Amino acid sequence: MKSIRVWIVACFSLALAACSGLGGPRTVTFDEAQIGVMLARQFPVQRRVMELFDVDIAAPTLKLIPERNRLVGDFALVSTDRLSRRPVRGRLVLESALRFEQADQSVRLVQVRVQQVELEAVAPSGASSLPPAAQRAAAAVAEQLLEDFAIYRIPPQRIEALRTAGFRPGAVTVTARGVEVTFERIGGGQMP
Repeated sequence: MKSIRVWIVACFSLALAACSGLGGPRTVTFDEAQIGVMLARQFPVQRRVMELFDVDIAAPTLKLIPERNRLVGDFALVSTDRLSRRPVRGRLVLESALRFEQADQSVRLVQVRVQQVELEAVAPSGASSLPPAAQRAAAAVAEQLLEDFAIYRIPPQRIEALRTAGFRPGAVTVTARGVEVTFERIGGGQMP
C-alpha cells in the first residue's frame, strides 16, 4: 500500500517536472490496480438512508471501459433496517464516468448508472431475494449515494507545486492503459 502511495506521488512529481520542461508528457496514467487502491482508501462507505436504513458499501473491484470513457465497479453491500435490525446483503454493479473537481482538487464519479443489483434478506430461516421493486429502489438510492463521490483528492502541496509551475489538473479520461489525468496551463490551453 505504501509503495502505491509513493508511486502516485512520484507520478505527480514527474508530471510537475514535465510541465516545466518542453515536450514532456501531458498526462499521468493510473492503471486499474492503482485506481483500485485509491478507491479502497475511500471505502467502506457508511450512510444512513431516509433515516430507515444503515448502508455499508465495500470497496469495489474495477474494470475500465475505454470505448465509453467509463469504468465499472462491482460493490458488495450490507443494509440494515433500523427498526427490525434485519440485514440485507448483496452486490451492485455500476458504471460511471470520472471528472476532476477544481474546487476541492478531487477526482469524482459522475453519471453513475447501476447496471445490476442482487439483494437478499438474511433471516434465521435462510436468505431470500428481495422483490424487483425493492431492487429497483436500491439501485436508485445507490446512484444518488455515489453520484459525485470523490475517489481521490490530490494533496494540497502537489496542487500548490503545479500552480507555481503554471499548471493544474484538467480532463480525466478512461483509456485502455488506465485513467489519464491531463495537465493544462492555468488560464487555458494544454501543455506544449
